[in-house]
Amino acid sequence: MTLVFGYGSLIDTGSRTRTVPSATQAWPIEMTGLKRDWNARTGPGEIATTFLGAYEHSHANVNGVAFFANDSEVQSLIRRETGYVPTHFPLSRVHWWTSPPSALPESILIFCFASKRRPSRSYPIIQSYVDICLSGCLAVDASLQSSDSEFSRRFLRGTSGWSKHWVNDRRRPRVSYRHSPQTSKIDELISSELPAEIQVM
Repeated sequence: MTLVFGYGSLIDTGSRTRTVPSATQAWPIEMTGLKRDWNARTGPGEIATTFLGAYEHSHANVNGVAFFANDSEVQSLIRRETGYVPTHFPLSRVHWWTSPPSALPESILIFCFASKRRPSRSYPIIQSYVDICLSGCLAVDASLQSSDSEFSRRFLRGTSGWSKHWVNDRRRPRVSYRHSPQTSKIDELISSELPAEIQVM
């Protein structure tokens, strides 16, 4: 079994298990020396959207979830994450928010994306994708019994590249999307943590 780090849509159980059906359980973690950024443009047919990527950065940390995937599920993830580079990092860079699983490999697999591309009018950040990521974060907060949504807030604060090129596509989503019953909570968190970005949306 391979231990995998999900730092974007893979945080969400529904999104994750569409590709890795066995990954119903995941552990909240933080990776040191890694930066999450709005810099990835990839996917079937080059969807006109900028997604989250991550790359090595000595002064940054990224929160997300760790989960196990078997060999065939790892191959499914590689197909899903076309354009990303599957990279193994030592487990010493993982900080566990809860007790870790008992049997652990020596490394964790991360899908990295290190381009310099920024969100733009043609490739904006889309709200449906943000909703998937934050729905996953809020579920982690619920499992941690975090009344202040600290995991979700760390996701927002620990992501760089937020842009005025950010569209609300909830009515006509550009990615596979299910309406989140927590959209009001998501909007509240974004308004609280990213007030400058909200003003230019």
